[in-house]
Amino acid sequence: MKKNTTLIENLKKEIDERKLAEETLRKAQKEAEAANRDKSNFLANISHEIRTHMNGIVGMTNLVLATDLTKRQLEYLNMLKISADSLLSLTNSILDFSKIEAQKLELEEIPFNLRNALENIADILAGQAYEKGLELTLHIKPDVPTALIGDPTRLRQIIINLAGNSIKFTKKGEISIRVSTEKKENSSIILHFMVSDTGIGIPPDKTDKIFESFTQAGSSTTREYGGTGLGLAISKKLVEMMGGSIWVKSPSDSGATFNFTARFRQDRVDDWKAAQLNEFELSGTRVLIVDDNATNRLAFKEMTASLGMMPTVAKHGKQAIDMLKEAYESGKPFQILLLDQQMTDENGFEVAKRIKDISFGRDISIIMLAAAGLRGDAARCRQIGISGYLLKPVKQSELMYAIMIAMGGQEKGDTPVITRHTIRDARKRLNILLAEDNPINQRLVLELLKTMGHRVVSVSNGRKAIDALGKEHFDLVLMDVQMPEMDGFEATKAIRNAKSKIRNIPIVATTARAMKIDREKCLASGMDDYVPKPINAEKLFEVIAKLTSVPEDKKKKMSIPSVKTVEKPSNDVFDLSKALEAVLGNKELFQEIAGMLLENLQDSISKIKKTIADGNAESLEKTAHNLRSSAGSFGAKFACDAAYLLEKLGREGKIEEAKEAFLDMEKRTAELASAIKEVMLEMKSK
Repeated sequence: MKKNTTLIENLKKEIDERKLAEETLRKAQKEAEAANRDKSNFLANISHEIRTHMNGIVGMTNLVLATDLTKRQLEYLNMLKISADSLLSLTNSILDFSKIEAQKLELEEIPFNLRNALENIADILAGQAYEKGLELTLHIKPDVPTALIGDPTRLRQIIINLAGNSIKFTKKGEISIRVSTEKKENSSIILHFMVSDTGIGIPPDKTDKIFESFTQAGSSTTREYGGTGLGLAISKKLVEMMGGSIWVKSPSDSGATFNFTARFRQDRVDDWKAAQLNEFELSGTRVLIVDDNATNRLAFKEMTASLGMMPTVAKHGKQAIDMLKEAYESGKPFQILLLDQQMTDENGFEVAKRIKDISFGRDISIIMLAAAGLRGDAARCRQIGISGYLLKPVKQSELMYAIMIAMGGQEKGDTPVITRHTIRDARKRLNILLAEDNPINQRLVLELLKTMGHRVVSVSNGRKAIDALGKEHFDLVLMDVQMPEMDGFEATKAIRNAKSKIRNIPIVATTARAMKIDREKCLASGMDDYVPKPINAEKLFEVIAKLTSVPEDKKKKMSIPSVKTVEKPSNDVFDLSKALEAVLGNKELFQEIAGMLLENLQDSISKIKKTIADGNAESLEKTAHNLRSSAGSFGAKFACDAAYLLEKLGREGKIEEAKEAFLDMEKRTAELASAIKEVMLEMKSK
C-alpha cells in the first residue's frame, strides 16, 4: 500500500514538473514571438522613416538633373542618383521583410491575367538581360489557365527577385522563365514556376542557406556582385504565404534553377483563344519557326499550336531553307516564317535575304524576332521584304496579331513593316467619352486620343456624360472632376448606381488637384484611375491601356521637335518644351491651342475681376481653377501659382485678400500672353 502511495506521489510530481516545463516553454515562446514582433515593428518604423527621406532625396535629385548643369555636376548627380536608388531599394526590402516577420503583410485576392502579368514582367527584365548579351525566354505551358485570382504584385516581386538574381549572376547564355500546372483542384490550382540560368551556379552546401535572411552563396559573390540576400528570404516568405514552397537545383558550374509553387483560385473559364479564333481563322496555317534557342522554339511552337496553326521548327538558316524547299515541292508550302534575328554565327536578316532571293521563298511572310530594336532595322525589313518585326520576349497576343496582319487578316494601311506599334493601332479602336468643360483641355485631350486612333465624343458636364452613355456604347470615360451643373464625383456616383451596363464602364478622373488625398477621393468615389492635369500624354496612354487591355508601345518615346526658344521669358513664365510635349510636337495644334489660351486669359481675368467686385467667393474659386487648368498645359508656373492662390482664397471666402492677389494674377497672365505671342510670331516667320 505504502509502495503504491509513493508511486502515485512520484507520478503527480512528474506531471507537475512536466506542466511547469510546458508552461515555461510556452511563456518563453510567447516572449520570443513578442520580441520578434517588436524587432520587426522597430525595423518597419525605421525603414519607413528612412524611405520617407530617401524619397525626398531621389525626388530632388531628379529635379536638379532636369536643370542646366555642367558635365562634372551631371556626373556627380548621376552617381548620387544611382546610390540613392540602391539605398531606397534596400530600404523597401527591409520594410517588406519586417512586415512579413511582424505578420502585418497581407496578400491581395484580385482577378488578374497570368499571361499578361508574366509578359509584362518579361518586358521589364528584357532590357537588363540584353545589356549583358543574355537571351530571356518565357514559356507558359498550354494547359496553364490564365484567368486567376490572387496577388499579381507579390507574384511579380518573387519572379523579378529570382530572375534579377539570375541576370546578375550570369555572364553569358540565357535566362528562362517557365510555368506549368502542378495540381488542379475544384476551384483552385497550384502552379509550378521555374527560373533557370546558365550562370555561376550555387555550391551544394549553400542551396538551403541562401533563403535565409541576409545570406548569399558566399562572401566572394557578395563582393563581386553586391546585394544583401534579402530578396530570396522575402521571396521564400511570400511563396509560403501563397501556399507553396521554394527550392533551388544547381548542378556544378552549370547555372541554377529556382523552383517555386503557388496556389491561386481560378476566376472564370479562360475563353481568350476561342474568342480570338472566332474572329480570325488561323487554323491549319503552316508556320516554320527558326531559332537556335531550344526554349524559344518550344515556346513559339506551343503558342502557334494553341492558335490552331501547324508549327515546324528549325535550328538554323540552312535547315530552314531545306525545309521550305521540301514543303514547296510537296505542294504544302509554309505560309509564315518566324525567324530569330540573332542566331549563333548567323544573322536573321542574311537568312531572310537568301530566302527571298529563292523562288519558293518569295511568297512566304517573314516575321523577324529581335532581342532589341536597333536603328535601321525597319529600313532593312522593307528592303528585304520582311512583313513584321517584333521584340523579344514576344507576347502571344502580339504574335497572333502580327501573323493576322501579315496574312491579310487586318488592313496594313501605309505601314509595310508590322511592328509592336502597328499591332497596337490595329488591335482596338476605342470609343471614348470625354467629360471636360474647359475648351483648351478638351481640345488637347481630343487630339491626343485621335493620335492613338480612338474615336472621341466630348461633353461639357457630368449630366451630359450620363445622357451620352445612355445613347451609345463607350469603352471608357475620361471624367473631369470640377464641372458645372454636375461635377465628376456626382456623375460617377450616378453611373455606378445605374441599373444598366453603364455602371461597369471604366472611369478615369482628370483634375488639376494632384494631392494624394485628391487621388484617394477619386478612387473612393468609384473612379478606376486618376490622371493629374496638366495631362501627360504617356501617363494618359498608360492608364487607358491598363483599363482597356490595349497593349502599349514598349517604352514609346515621344518625338518633340526642337524649336528655338525665346530667351526673354523664363521657363516659369512659359515653358515652350513642355507646351510642345503636351501636343506631341504638333506645331499647328500648339498654335491653335495657344490662340485659344490667349482668348481665354483675357476672358478669365475679366470674370475674376467681376467675381471679386461682387464678393462671389464660389464663382472666384471656379473661375480661377479654370484658368489654372488652362495655363498648366503651357508650363506657366507663375500664372498657375497666382491662379491657385485666388482659387484657394475663393474656397476660403477671403475676398478682401483676393483683391491684392488679383494684381499679381494680372501681371503674371500679361507676361504669359506676351511670351506666347512672341513664340507664335517666331514660328510663323519660319
